[in-house]
Amino acid sequence: MAYAEPYVFVPLNILTAAQLNAIQDNIRFFRTTVRYVEIEVVAPGTSWVTGDGKKYFHIPTGLNGMNLVYVHAFDVTAGTTGVSTIQIANVTDSVDMLSTRITIDSGETGSNTAATPAVIDTTHDDVATNDVIRIDIDGTSTTAPKGLVVTLGFSF
Repeated sequence: MAYAEPYVFVPLNILTAAQLNAIQDNIRFFRTTVRYVEIEVVAPGTSWVTGDGKKYFHIPTGLNGMNLVYVHAFDVTAGTTGVSTIQIANVTDSVDMLSTRITIDSGETGSNTAATPAVIDTTHDDVATNDVIRIDIDGTSTTAPKGLVVTLGFSF
């Protein structure tokens, strides 16, 4: 489904079924569109170090009322021996947003291949204007990975 040019309303004009369907399609388009935010948490040549608050993200008005629906992380240089873990927290609401943290397995560079996929906690996935989101590094491989980029997707 694609976004259609909006109808210009004329007073006392009766809308056709096609015009009403186009309006409904536009509403569906905006309600199903995922807005992505990509955050560099650790610079490419720098090893990960565990701790809360490695990066913070402010929720702008354009994401108000949306839910976290997608998470992904990748490192530039893979860590070895053990799993690296990342948590997403809503500081404003004092809650973790993932019931199962993002993991990157030993020798891997992305969470998309993780043996244990991340799970978004649907009771804590909503965001509001001016919420502060925090990215925590909860664990690293024995030989720490280098560089970290986290992608978050938000939708209605």
